[in-house]
Amino acid sequence: MADVPHNFFLGVDGGNSKTIALIADADGRVVGAGRGGCADIYAPPSPDAAITSIAMAVGEALRLANLQPSALAAAAFSLAGADWPEDVQFLENALRHYAPKTAVFNDAIGAIIAGAPEGWGVSCVCGTGGTSGARSPNGNTWHGGFFHDSSCGGDNLGRAALAAIKQSDLQLAPPTLLTRLILEHYRVPSVEALIHAHTRRENRLPRNAASLARLVLDAAAQSDAAARQILDTQAFSAAKYVILAAKQVGILDQPFPLVLAGGVFRHPSHLLETTLLQHLRTLTPNACPIRAQIEPAAGALLAAMQLTGQTITPDLRNRLEETHPPPSLFTTS
Repeated sequence: MADVPHNFFLGVDGGNSKTIALIADADGRVVGAGRGGCADIYAPPSPDAAITSIAMAVGEALRLANLQPSALAAAAFSLAGADWPEDVQFLENALRHYAPKTAVFNDAIGAIIAGAPEGWGVSCVCGTGGTSGARSPNGNTWHGGFFHDSSCGGDNLGRAALAAIKQSDLQLAPPTLLTRLILEHYRVPSVEALIHAHTRRENRLPRNAASLARLVLDAAAQSDAAARQILDTQAFSAAKYVILAAKQVGILDQPFPLVLAGGVFRHPSHLLETTLLQHLRTLTPNACPIRAQIEPAAGALLAAMQLTGQTITPDLRNRLEETHPPPSLFTTS
């Protein structure tokens, strides 16, 4: 490994399904990338397991870049679970050894830095969970944390879908395409068999509700009423949190960038985005939606560069986008 002192930057985005680490040089060229597991310190089995996931991603990125940690000038970590001040302190203590300058912030803020050209605005993040955050032009921040109900997160969409097929099976609601799609997904013959598999005392089948989000969007794209209702309810709730986030940092009364981030937005139908924006238009004329072209980990990279006083220019963003790893790195299998 090359031992080049303090010429490179580390950005890490850690969520419930995966952790992505990127390393770039001072010109914004990505030279290394790595992937790990869940980085949320609130998720099982333990906070130490989350730190291990981050270490795996960073270690892989360093190996691919052929660099020692001593090459890093600064590191920034955009993490689910960085919710309360003591969480940030715990994470800073665990991660500060990576670089002379480090910063830790909630993953809703990393999405803003990645997607908004000026680095401020509001995020609507729909991944395994759902959240929103906001950052004002003067640097004030707010994130949903435990206030947010995870609207539009894959887990919420999946749980709502499971509830819908139970209601349909009991004839308390009309038939829904979701029943067939979900039974095929879990490879069980009936809703009763599925409930049994999820609740039996031994050898329970993991729910992994977030994996059902794609099926909800598939069914909604085929005009299934139950799926459309789930999508509409979740999107309306998410829209309200976007408004709340903008209000919390004082930018609601002006046009503000709204960064849409997270794997659920990658569905080819774009129905989630369309439904969310329809609700937003009834609440405010000021939300200006942006599809992030780079991942939140790249936003963390930009934040790391700013720790050393570097100015984030359009050319630097362009180089970062041009050398960005392929989408396959960021897709949860």
